[in-house]
Amino acid sequence: MVALRYLLLVLALAGAAESLLVSGSSRRSAATQASSASTYHVVARPKSKCTLPPSLQINEDSHDRQQLLDAVASPLRKTKPFLWLHYGDGDFESMTDMTSNSFEGADLESQCVRDGIKEMFLGSDSFAGGDLSFIEEAEAKPAVYESLGAFFLCKETNPDLHEQMERFAHFHPEHQYAYHDDFYFPVGNETSLPKDSWVVAARQAKRPVVIVGPKHLDSLQCMLGHTAFFELPIPTKGCSDIDRLVPQLVKFSQSRFPEESVLFVVAGGSIGKMIAYKAFQSLKKKDMFVDVGAALDAYAGRKSRPYNQDLKKFCAESKAWMAFETCKTECGSIRSDISCQHCRGSV
Repeated sequence: MVALRYLLLVLALAGAAESLLVSGSSRRSAATQASSASTYHVVARPKSKCTLPPSLQINEDSHDRQQLLDAVASPLRKTKPFLWLHYGDGDFESMTDMTSNSFEGADLESQCVRDGIKEMFLGSDSFAGGDLSFIEEAEAKPAVYESLGAFFLCKETNPDLHEQMERFAHFHPEHQYAYHDDFYFPVGNETSLPKDSWVVAARQAKRPVVIVGPKHLDSLQCMLGHTAFFELPIPTKGCSDIDRLVPQLVKFSQSRFPEESVLFVVAGGSIGKMIAYKAFQSLKKKDMFVDVGAALDAYAGRKSRPYNQDLKKFCAESKAWMAFETCKTECGSIRSDISCQHCRGSV
């Protein structure tokens, strides 16, 4: 069901550069990100009218996103900490108590999962500045970027979810952080500039990278050069992985990189988001967390979404980033000047 609905959305949301009509006004969305092997790896916005839930105030300005990319690329060893969370239809369904499922068959209906997604979406006081003054607390407030796949909420294409999210937003008018019309933090490709790709930005800055997610992502050493990998098995069930992994991430960062900003790259659906959210509460003065979802799957040879079925497109863009086995089987003679590489594993 979820795969069919997503495929229908991909077909309906063609035309990445088109203007979008929302609630009767013309808008050009920050999420006009092309499909397939593009900078963002996300479906495009619809050509036709898209009415979003009126009680859900969603920003379009991409200025904050650029600041976060700049933080990753910074030559300073300790840079601006932030948390990037992206929300899709499964998350929206779960938090509004609808029947919810995912491509991977993850558990989105346990009460702890529903409650956890709601807490992330609305924000919590655990990010407050404690005994700081009002001005100091405002200045010290960590950057939390709530990135909403608004294309899932169009009344014209998904009326039931639109109605449920409108009701949810109406009954929860207060939230800690702004909502942005966005989706994945920009992955880019191997020729991107740092301002357009967190991968290139991290490599340029020699930023320590830690992956948290399913086992196949540990094969992306050539792409990410990660210093550590923490496995989050999928499909996820319940919330026990949160209690298991969060203390490990906090301990690793504080012991291995006490004076350096670590970039945590987190996958694993809603549970992955919740792990990032909980760990960031302890590391909000230092580290960066990016909820990447399925954005990296293609590089590891996983055809997990409609937009990553043609792996040869990813070979053509970023052959040097492909996992070794995937490169050998999928890339073939594509860009023959670049050989498939075995890279050092994480420790």
